[in-house]
Amino acid sequence: GGLVIACEAYDYAQRRGKLIELREHARGFSRRMLHTPLHHVSFPCIVRDAGRTYCVPEQGATGSTRLYELDLERGGFSASYTLLHRFAATDPVLFRHAGLWWLLATDHDALPAHVLHAFHADKLLGPYRAHRDNPLHADAACARAAGLPFEANGRWYRPVQDASTRYGGAVQLVEMSCYTPESLEERVVRRIAGCNA
Repeated sequence: GGLVIACEAYDYAQRRGKLIELREHARGFSRRMLHTPLHHVSFPCIVRDAGRTYCVPEQGATGSTRLYELDLERGGFSASYTLLHRFAATDPVLFRHAGLWWLLATDHDALPAHVLHAFHADKLLGPYRAHRDNPLHADAACARAAGLPFEANGRWYRPVQDASTRYGGAVQLVEMSCYTPESLEERVVRRIAGCNA
């Protein structure tokens, strides 16, 4: 019935992110907690499948990549599923493309955190298989996601963080020209500089 935003609320005193929901009302927005873990959680990626809403956040301290089902009426998470064991996804994006579910992320435990990995599955809940060319590339300018991939004029793009000069320095659009289990091809088509970049 209105706009709902899932986002990170960062607690500078505890140096930890939490996930909150902002819900639009006639007089503004209300705020409630989605998830209150004991570790840092950020970058909530929201997807829908078969009438249900899910969230896959960044939560590197767990050592895995987990998907949570959202209860939009009562708020919070009602169920959880492990998508990847022993891979803690940084800035994960989960999306359906060319008949498959794709999960793109950098590895939280690998430094520097600019090495892109891809996984694919026939169903949202998996099982997910690592792409045969993993890791795809190591590049601070186009590995980490800046939002969900999208289609425009019959072409697919994924927004990425360009941290080649500094964190948050710019956003780039990468055209996803070929995404199959056998091959992944993409190229940067546009750079959007941030303030003071």
